[in-house]
Amino acid sequence: MTRQNRFLPLAVLFLAFAGCSGAHRHDGSAVYLDKARLEVMEFASAPAPGSPVDRADFIELRNWQAKRTVDQCARAEAEGEAYFEQFFGRLKPFTGPLPKESKVFLLRVREDASTAITILKNKNVRPRPFLVDPALAPCLGRINGLAYPSGHATLARLYALMLTEIAPLRRSEFMARGDEAALNRVISGVHHPSDIEAGKRLGDLLFGRFMDNAQFRANLEKLRFYAAK
Repeated sequence: MTRQNRFLPLAVLFLAFAGCSGAHRHDGSAVYLDKARLEVMEFASAPAPGSPVDRADFIELRNWQAKRTVDQCARAEAEGEAYFEQFFGRLKPFTGPLPKESKVFLLRVREDASTAITILKNKNVRPRPFLVDPALAPCLGRINGLAYPSGHATLARLYALMLTEIAPLRRSEFMARGDEAALNRVISGVHHPSDIEAGKRLGDLLFGRFMDNAQFRANLEKLRFYAAK
């Protein structure tokens, strides 16, 4: 599995949760979101090359490259596939192992969000920063894929909001962890800061749309029983 496919449905992983019919989709369709609405949703475009925001992005990227640590790069690498457990597992958000149906729910949410991420990446076609600035040497390697918006930032924000919904007293902890995971993509040199901010906005937008879906709300409510408050 190449890195460029990290936001596509992962058949091998999903076999671990086989038995829930229709859960895994290969056609880019969505379970909880309306793909047709995703195709036409309004979302800010990526900064133009050479614009003030774009120039500021590269200044920040070079600054992080000069001061990042081996440990920071290792943490970014550990979150490389953008799964819920990679982002939030160490916070122990649940009292014990989740049942299979809840694990499948988290995968479905990831796939739906990935559909939206892919649509916007393909509309903006912003290259990774190291493809523009040869002085940048990402510590995750020269990974494939497009930059805007950041899928990692989107998913980390979305998961943080989901956890906050079921355990509101831990909001600051969850949101900080989501922000940290998003920033790791800048620190490691694979995303512009403006990609990260766009990913957070997209996470907010998608959470609202997910919450409009009764099936999503019902499945999220089931997670509340396992939440470590």
